[in-house]
Amino acid sequence: MNHRFRITSVECKYVAVIVILYSFIFTFLCFFLLKSQLKPDYSSAVALPQYTETNQIENKCEDVQMISTPIKWTVSMYIDSFAVVAQMEEAMYGIPTSITLGQGILESSAGNSRLAKSNNNHFGIKCFSKKCRKGHCSNFDDDHHKDFFRAYQSVEESYRAHSMLLTGRRYKELLIHGTDYSEWANGLQRLGYATDTTYAEKLIMLIEINNIQWLDVGF
Repeated sequence: MNHRFRITSVECKYVAVIVILYSFIFTFLCFFLLKSQLKPDYSSAVALPQYTETNQIENKCEDVQMISTPIKWTVSMYIDSFAVVAQMEEAMYGIPTSITLGQGILESSAGNSRLAKSNNNHFGIKCFSKKCRKGHCSNFDDDHHKDFFRAYQSVEESYRAHSMLLTGRRYKELLIHGTDYSEWANGLQRLGYATDTTYAEKLIMLIEINNIQWLDVGF
């Protein structure tokens, strides 16, 4: 009986190898499962940039570029942004929307001029006050010499100042022309709104090329 179940040394070696192999496999599987459970979940985390000295400088340059080179407005963008404002001014003061928008585009280069960007002044309105408070106006070049131009808290405030100017003593006679933008344009040039001798021609052309006259509401 003992002779029948006796294990040789060779068989012992095979058994030892198998046991070691299974132990290694078991240990590896345990390690893998434990690692997967402890691994942090980054699926909902916000990826953060890897900051090095080089890309920190690049990021700073990008920030400066964004500030110094804002988006350039187009005429269509300007019309879409301020048509309703101009129509509200027409409803209150009787100035054609086409004239208000046309002058805004012409005077501010469609919102891209330095005066428009820094002062929210879209109509080139000057300041003639001798006792200006801080922030009321600032000095800009105009016709090769310096003048003081009004500064506004918003573009809408600039539009209201334009309405007040055109319904004031100097230009109020133009209100008899209703929505006739050609008469308005020629009247503004005649009454000295701008020193450009082709001002009326430019204003009319701008209105007609962009079909701004169709925005007049005729109040």
